[in-house]
Amino acid sequence: MKWISKIAYGTGQMLKDLVVGFIFVFYIIFYEGCISLSSSQVGALLLCGQIANGLATPLIGYLSDRSLSPTKKSTADHQSITCEDESVKKDKRLLNRMKRQLRLGPRKSWHLAGCLLLVIAFPLMFGQPEYLVGLPVWAKLLINGMFMICVQVGFAAVQIPHLSIINDLTDQHDERVLLASLRYFFSGIGHITMLLITYLFFISKKSSLLILKSVNETDNNANSSQLFTKSLRTTNNNVQSDNQSTNVGKQSVVHSEYNTTIQDLPIFRNVALILVGIGVLFTVIFHCGVREGKPKAQQPFTIQSNEKTSSEFPEVNGTNNNNGFNNDNSVVVFQIKSRRKRTYSLSSTLPWYAWFTLPRFWLSCSTCSILRLGVTVSVLYSGPFLLNSLKMNKSSMVSVQLVNTISCLITSVAVQRINKLLGNYIVSIVDVLFILASCTIAYFLKSADENLIAIYVSAAILGIGNTINNVRALVVIATLIGVNQVHTAAFVHGIASLFDKILTGIFIQCIQLCVPQLTYRHIEVYIVGSLAVFGGILTTIDHFIYSETLESTNAPCLSCFSRRSTSSLSSSSSKFQGDKDIESNIQTSHHGVNNDKENNDNCGY
Repeated sequence: MKWISKIAYGTGQMLKDLVVGFIFVFYIIFYEGCISLSSSQVGALLLCGQIANGLATPLIGYLSDRSLSPTKKSTADHQSITCEDESVKKDKRLLNRMKRQLRLGPRKSWHLAGCLLLVIAFPLMFGQPEYLVGLPVWAKLLINGMFMICVQVGFAAVQIPHLSIINDLTDQHDERVLLASLRYFFSGIGHITMLLITYLFFISKKSSLLILKSVNETDNNANSSQLFTKSLRTTNNNVQSDNQSTNVGKQSVVHSEYNTTIQDLPIFRNVALILVGIGVLFTVIFHCGVREGKPKAQQPFTIQSNEKTSSEFPEVNGTNNNNGFNNDNSVVVFQIKSRRKRTYSLSSTLPWYAWFTLPRFWLSCSTCSILRLGVTVSVLYSGPFLLNSLKMNKSSMVSVQLVNTISCLITSVAVQRINKLLGNYIVSIVDVLFILASCTIAYFLKSADENLIAIYVSAAILGIGNTINNVRALVVIATLIGVNQVHTAAFVHGIASLFDKILTGIFIQCIQLCVPQLTYRHIEVYIVGSLAVFGGILTTIDHFIYSETLESTNAPCLSCFSRRSTSSLSSSSSKFQGDKDIESNIQTSHHGVNNDKENNDNCGY
């Protein structure tokens, strides 16, 4: 690949990263402060969006993999052309020419559709006019629920094709690793850009409030000096009224500086429009600089065999050389039935539905969901904790988020070497200690004026812990898949993502229902710390129970064949699985994608 194509690929998810980062940092404070929704209503909106994202992720992955056969495609094109007039034919030829120039295959088409959803729904979500705030609650929930669903489906439509297209762009392992690194690099750049833009808007609003406050004080002093020449009674009355107005002005300034109100709607609207503009620019770069290759033809699944007779395979469809057997002693398997009760093991190749019968599958999905849930809760409630509990102004709150993001990026560079040096078990313990240290610091924080340095230190430590948590969640799923199950890797990641989204939505809704009694300090200290400890326990169980069982297991292979041919096919299947060229090619094909699939969202977003 050319370097310009590699860089163009890395920019393909900038729009999604900008939108995700902004939503997860400012979601709660925007809807509770600006839109005037209650805590339970905000949680219900998030639950609706998470369910939509969880269902859309595996569905879009399946639809983007499906393609028409050349015969069906040519027949459909012929029938449509015969029924169209000349003008429609000309427009269609122009459209086909544009598609050939941009190479809009199934991956890029879904990517473009997801970008369009984000471009339309995201500015409407954070750019609502003020009169919509006065609508009834059911109307606000309906409108914002539609916006949330469109945005979450757009997330999935951008993320899945952008991950899957790596295999179509190059077959070399080094280039795939480089593409995954560029993808994550631009993801971090996008999140930092979002925070910097938001910081500039809030700091400008803060300076304008300070100027307004000083002007009010000057006017009040001038009025007081002029009224001093009047009678004592009149002077006292005027001074009291002026002091009351001054106090009201100060309270409004303080309230506007430390909390989000309807007056902040223009800031969110302007930031959303700027982020969409930047994202559209990089989306155009991606579609112009990256050409999607043609999908490769699917090949039948072959198993090398030393048997020359068909009596060993009585239930394989096709019994002659043209259907079931080739002259080079290989068997082409199209459909296999078994009368024996099937038992599955990770040492053999599993079909997609067999995963649901494995206890380790449920344990690994639960572990991954708990780890990522801790990251999401810590990020989602950090803004309300800083604003409401610590009385920090909005610009300083954004700067704390920026420190957390930079800490995540720095840790992500070194976590791989640390993991190789210490091992998964020690790294898990270190991660729990980092998060508990951050929770301990958050417990003793009083206000932003007294503990400003401690707040930034806690944010940096939390960024380190969240990054390690994301890596641990990825390692759990990658270890579950291994080398033998790469053909169902996308399915496993999709189900794990579905677990994560559903659990996150339900858990956040439960927290929102308890928010009046449960303070944001309690959430950042007790809930985040408990999730870290619980995730560490599940990771330890998964490590000690299943780390060695995969190597030492002697469970029977998958009962895909009939009872008579099971023993003979087991040895030939192991030879097929042991083919170094095929195994290295499959592992290379999924290494760059799987290592970035769940870690691309910039510290859990």
